Amino acid sequence: METTGIQFNVQVYTDNLYHEAERKQYGLYVVLCNEHIALVIANQTQKQVLQLQLLFPVNFSVFACSYNELKQSEQLNKMLSADFAFVKAVICNDTSTLVPESLLHAADASAYFKLNQKQYLNSTVLEYKLASMRTAVLFNVKNDLHRYLNEQIPGIQFVHDSLLFLKALDLQSFPNASNKLHVDVRPDYIAIACINHQIKFYNTFPFNNENDIAYFVLAVAKQLELNQEAEVILYGQVPVLTDITNLLASYVKSVSFGTKPKGVSCPVSFHQLPAHHYFIEISSLLCES
Repeated sequence: METTGIQFNVQVYTDNLYHEAERKQYGLYVVLCNEHIALVIANQTQKQVLQLQLLFPVNFSVFACSYNELKQSEQLNKMLSADFAFVKAVICNDTSTLVPESLLHAADASAYFKLNQKQYLNSTVLEYKLASMRTAVLFNVKNDLHRYLNEQIPGIQFVHDSLLFLKALDLQSFPNASNKLHVDVRPDYIAIACINHQIKFYNTFPFNNENDIAYFVLAVAKQLELNQEAEVILYGQVPVLTDITNLLASYVKSVSFGTKPKGVSCPVSFHQLPAHHYFIEISSLLCES
């Protein structure tokens, strides 16, 4: 599907229970990654994904878009102007830092962020809290994107994928959770998490190839004193996942692919997608107000 100014290739997965005329009863989660935008329409009460639209940019990166380019995106403008019960934006990037909720009130968010991360030029530091985990995250959004979304949906809530990832993993109730390293693989960075009701580890790492990924996973396993007892679970859509599996298999107890978040119902059409794909997008329903 083409838009004025910028173009997206679009994939759509729809549940037969979705009725466009009833959109006022549904929530919209706009999940923004550098490599794609996901529009998740959901029945929040039933924790049910009714439609997933995937917008893949043609010859540009989402976070590199200017305000004017975003304004010219007919696909985005049409969806954001629709009358939903609420709209939330989920930012997926590697410029974030976790903070205990109690410390957040005592610290200057922007100053604290700059101690731990490099802030984008012309950007805003935002915060998002998960009361259920007593944890907050500080993250960075470029001003053009922040301005565009606020103009489209005044007062829109911004969420960061790091806490959604951790919350969704904890709700999976994995056996021997302390031994499991969850690795979300993006095109140019990975997020590694270990959680057993409490966050044991979370961090992101840039990479150039699958050898870098294996190195970081094994380094975290060593730091947590798991070593060969580590059970690695992979998430993501990138082609290197198979290569990573082969690289790690000799050094850890097991390597497997993730499954869809528990407690969230998905369209039957999702069976076309491997279970470890779009974990964050589906987990967006776990946002807290």
